Formats: sequence, C-alpha cells, structure tokens
Amino acid sequence: MALPLGLLMLPTHTGEIIATAGDTLYAQWVARSSSGSLVDLTGVTLTGEIRDALSGGTLLHALTLVPGGIDGVITATLSPANCSALAGTYAELPADGTYKDAGYFDIQAAKDGDIRTLVAGLVRLRAEVTTP
Repeated sequence: MALPLGLLMLPTHTGEIIATAGDTLYAQWVARSSSGSLVDLTGVTLTGEIRDALSGGTLLHALTLVPGGIDGVITATLSPANCSALAGTYAELPADGTYKDAGYFDIQAAKDGDIRTLVAGLVRLRAEVTTP
C-alpha cells in the first residue's frame, strides 16, 4: 500500500526546527490525511537531512527519525555534539539570544516506491548559556 494521496504534515514548528547549540535537537510532527485523520506510518521509511543550502547543498547532518506507527507521530533528533557543529563557532552565534539560520532540512517518507517530502524548512540555532 502506497502513502495516502492526501498526506499532509502538521508540524509543531511550521517549516523550521529551533534548537540551542549543545542541546539535543528534538522535534515532532504528526502526519494527517487531507481529511484530518492520523496517518498510519507502519512500514514507512523516513529520511531527513540538514544541508547548508537548498537544492544540492553540502550535507551537514542526517536526522535520526522515528516513525510512530499508527499514531502518525514522527520524531526527529540530532545529538548535542552534532547540534553544536551546526553552529560553526560560537562567535558566529548572536550573543543577544536571537537565532542564527544554520541550514535547511526536509523529511521524506517512502513506501512501496512512493516518495513524499512531508515537511521542509530552516534549522535555527542560538548559543547556549549553560555548558556541561
């Protein structure tokens, strides 16, 4: 069975992932059909990447993605070390607590030869205050 034709994503952070350098990047989305019902993600393969530019930029990191099965939840994570690496040097992060655009991401779902981009947007980082 292919992915539903009306597959939509309703992200927690529409079109962007917001994180603090040095923290675990964690984001969730819920897959819903065009009628609003949850999409069963059982058997769906998810892939996600963060790149430095749209359309073929350099791969910065692959996201770790976990499909939630029948509840339609997709969880994306990135380790604290990899999240810090997205920031470049701390001198490049704004000192006023605002965010730096650190790359672009998308998440794709594949099942039975059908591939869909479910959500895409910016990854934004700010400097951490407390360090381990």
